[in-house]
Amino acid sequence: MNGISSNKPRDARYTAGTLRYTAAGLALLFFWLAWGVFVYQLMQIVIPSLLPLLLREQGATNGQIAFITTSLNVIGNLIFVPIVSFNSDRCRSRHGRRRPYIVWTTPPVVACLALIPYGPDIAHRLGAMPAIRELLALSPIVPAVLCIAAFVAGFQIFDTFVGSVYFYLIRDTVPERFIGRYLGVSRVIGGIAPLFYNALIFPLADRHMKAIFVGIALVYGVGIYLMCWRVREGEFPPPEPLPGHTTRAWGRLIGAVRLYFRDCFKHPIYWTSFFALGLQTWSGAVISFDVLFQREDLGVPLATIGFIYSIGTAVSMVAAMPCGWLVDRFGAFRVAQVTLVARGLFSLLAWLFVRDALTLGVFSAVNALPIVGASIAMQKVGVEVWPKEKYGQFGSANSAFASIVSIGMVIVGACFVNAMGNYRSHLIWLAVFSVLSSAFFLLLELQWTRRGGREHYEAP
Repeated sequence: MNGISSNKPRDARYTAGTLRYTAAGLALLFFWLAWGVFVYQLMQIVIPSLLPLLLREQGATNGQIAFITTSLNVIGNLIFVPIVSFNSDRCRSRHGRRRPYIVWTTPPVVACLALIPYGPDIAHRLGAMPAIRELLALSPIVPAVLCIAAFVAGFQIFDTFVGSVYFYLIRDTVPERFIGRYLGVSRVIGGIAPLFYNALIFPLADRHMKAIFVGIALVYGVGIYLMCWRVREGEFPPPEPLPGHTTRAWGRLIGAVRLYFRDCFKHPIYWTSFFALGLQTWSGAVISFDVLFQREDLGVPLATIGFIYSIGTAVSMVAAMPCGWLVDRFGAFRVAQVTLVARGLFSLLAWLFVRDALTLGVFSAVNALPIVGASIAMQKVGVEVWPKEKYGQFGSANSAFASIVSIGMVIVGACFVNAMGNYRSHLIWLAVFSVLSSAFFLLLELQWTRRGGREHYEAP
């Protein structure tokens, strides 16, 4: 990459492992990583925005639409993310340890995404074959929906490789003192992608749905390969040997599982980080009641709600880069604590005072500030606490732990709202979980400081 210097940089902050950058090189790194965010976010928007419409046209039930659109992805994440993350940490190749997983899985991601709208056509062709027609007749699901679901499942499985590895690539390539600023940049670029899509592409969906799927799949494929070509990875020492007998496949599998759990759950500081981050994930267990509160309790029209959301998005984009600087300047723990307390306070004030569209708009605009600050800070917390060589492994453990607990939290959150008797009560839930999360980040910072802090911390 242009801007990488073979000489030791004057400022050690421009170093990431064996990678050394000039200021210009770091700017180019930001550009190409942000370009990857743009094409990835553009690709991710297609499924939630167009897939339900496509499935409804083919006669899918509400339950089938919900399962195909969301549940398949959750199942894939729980199964594949730990495997991909663990193995990418241990990968050593001349192209790095993250990029090979992105490069190898991009073609099937592109193919599956492009074929999704052709599912009904493929099902019709397959139905012309007597043996396959009899097999399809055994399924309670319409053949066209079944074929679409197969391509969606393939897409989500292979997309797991890219989605889980991309942030690990940031951890490996961006100098640690600049990660918060990069996260701010990526947040802005990530906000531009849906604006571009909603303004120029989504209105064409009724007439050109197939072209949209195929076009965005190709843009993603070319764009992500450009990023992999321009972003270089550093070198890492050989991975730690697996424990136990590893001469056979079964022994290697057992050794990998033992090493995974021994590393991720052996020390209190890791448990504290999982709970601190998980509490914010679990606060989202009631987020589906947000729009119901706004429409049914407040009586705000959907068009107005959409406008209010756009204001919050605009505020987030403006605030993202300053928040990234604050995270780098004052530390992820401090910013997380302050912003989460602010979010809890704003949620409590909203419970007390939001009564109409005007007060809802004010709350949404003000609350966007701590939300974006907390989001960027929490993304960097893992950088501060988890071992760099095994960052993917710990990230997947955190994700799996939060996802498993979330299953129960969704039920508990629904029971809480039912017991309170109104949708407004979901704001109390958000306030409580935000403050609890802030408390755990304070505890995490104390443990981190005792182990050396910013200058001397070594992951146990």
